[in-house]
Amino acid sequence: MLENNKVICFSCITPLHVFVSYILSKTIYINNYKIIIFSDYHLKSIYQNAKKFKIWNELILIEEKDLPFSQIQPQFNKIDFKNIDVLHYFSWGSPFNTGLMHYTSNKTKIILTDEGGMTYIIKEAYNHWRSKFKLQSNAIDFNKISEIWLFDKRLYISELNKPLKDIAFKKYLDSDLKYEICSELNTLFDYNRETIDWDILFFDQYLSYADLSYIEEKHLLMSIIKASQPFKLLIKKHPLDDYKKYNNLNVNILKNNNVPWEVIFLNEYIHDKMKVQNKTYMTYGSSALFNTCILFKDFDIDNHFIILNKLLINSSKNGFGTNNEKNKFYNTFKELYGINLYEVESLIELKNILKKLF
Repeated sequence: MLENNKVICFSCITPLHVFVSYILSKTIYINNYKIIIFSDYHLKSIYQNAKKFKIWNELILIEEKDLPFSQIQPQFNKIDFKNIDVLHYFSWGSPFNTGLMHYTSNKTKIILTDEGGMTYIIKEAYNHWRSKFKLQSNAIDFNKISEIWLFDKRLYISELNKPLKDIAFKKYLDSDLKYEICSELNTLFDYNRETIDWDILFFDQYLSYADLSYIEEKHLLMSIIKASQPFKLLIKKHPLDDYKKYNNLNVNILKNNNVPWEVIFLNEYIHDKMKVQNKTYMTYGSSALFNTCILFKDFDIDNHFIILNKLLINSSKNGFGTNNEKNKFYNTFKELYGINLYEVESLIELKNILKKLF
């Protein structure tokens, strides 16, 4: 446990980063001085909502969307780096975060923090990303990373050898704190719980990372929808995706696009747990599916999970490492959780599996 006088900083690009930062701020860092940085790519409204709480002592909005780095760079001056004791770093996925490690003081403890499957194969995923985009500069200095914090460190398979620590979450589901956490997260993400119903929940993804064209992606999505008939299919849209992708597909889309699935599920877990049991959860490789099992107790008993990664054209080019790492991660996940996990290789196989499940 860190001393309470340590200054903690979180640098967030996505709603999931804010979710994880909130959990840590509300629990292990409850008595620390806390700074949270929001990128304006996806977090402007969340930044405004965060002002309603006294969870963070400093809130900083970085304006970087569609701006050249020459206009982003001066914003590093908003942060007193020499006084930050711990930096929770999630991703290099924005210009500001690409440069962040280079501005961080040598005395600062940098903790690489869970942002999904990529964190569990971080070195391989990062090198794959650099190679794909032919980048010369380094966004991550692995030598500066002190620790890696994960929701389940047993799933970590990267060759990067750093001390690992589990982020506690499940234990708070057994306490009354879960009601306060749920209420504050709803406010933070502008979420109002509503009735949702499905047989199959599909966590869609932004497939430009898999080098699919718009036409190829839409055709694949149409084929998945057809294979899922006549069952009730509900799609959780990726925040980066455009709604036009779903035009003329006659499929239900889960509202609240910018709300992490983990927040939506927490509401159901607390208020109507049976609503999310005896369901099928499906994805190409979204971390939302894995987090659903990792974060919530006894969830996997009566549910089924389908991975569609092998349906992707040129899937070895996507951002979540190569197929070797992905397969190792999936196998480790299945071994540890013992869940009903299916890796589908064809649409015919998908249709046959769904027929057996319902």
